[in-house]
Amino acid sequence: MKEYEQRVVDEKKDLHEKYKALCKFIDESPVFETLHINEQGRLKKQRSIMLKYWQILDERIDAFGIIGDCGCRFKNEDSNDVMLCEACSELPCHNT
Repeated sequence: MKEYEQRVVDEKKDLHEKYKALCKFIDESPVFETLHINEQGRLKKQRSIMLKYWQILDERIDAFGIIGDCGCRFKNEDSNDVMLCEACSELPCHNT
């Protein structure tokens, strides 16, 4: 996996953790109900935008053609041919 692609994958993981924490706060925390209605609205808006941002990162990762955490990928968007990462290319099943 290329360095910038890994950064996007890591960014998505980080965002997902923050999104889950915000959802838990909104959906489960009694503190949320004590906040001013305008602040509740801003937090819900933030959650919505975070979800859209997460979906965009997901689309970008899909476009990289990555098919595993290891770095194996499709050669291009229109191909089913796989370019193996270094580790996978050394597996016995790929050296026949």
